[in-house]
Amino acid sequence: TTTMRNLTLLGVALATDPFPPPILLSGPAGSGKSSLVRFLVHSLHSSSVTNQLLELHVDDETDSKTLIGSYTTTDIPGEFTWQPGALTRAVREGRWVLME
Repeated sequence: TTTMRNLTLLGVALATDPFPPPILLSGPAGSGKSSLVRFLVHSLHSSSVTNQLLELHVDDETDSKTLIGSYTTTDIPGEFTWQPGALTRAVREGRWVLME
């Protein structure tokens, strides 16, 4: 069935060591995509789900600075420093990311 095939493909992707590839889940609203991701994170990590999963609720007001990061000024005039955004920090830390 389609469900079994999709679960098999998901399992193969997650079993890729040491870094599984990004996975895009698509489907109608309310079909359980987010719940599946939360379940997988909880099942695969012994630590708290909140430490392993970043949930981003993206809307019209979300900009690239929030996700990727930006340069900001420091106390020294003319000096800038990079401040990573939420998505950049999560990727660096090896966390799961759920974008809705």
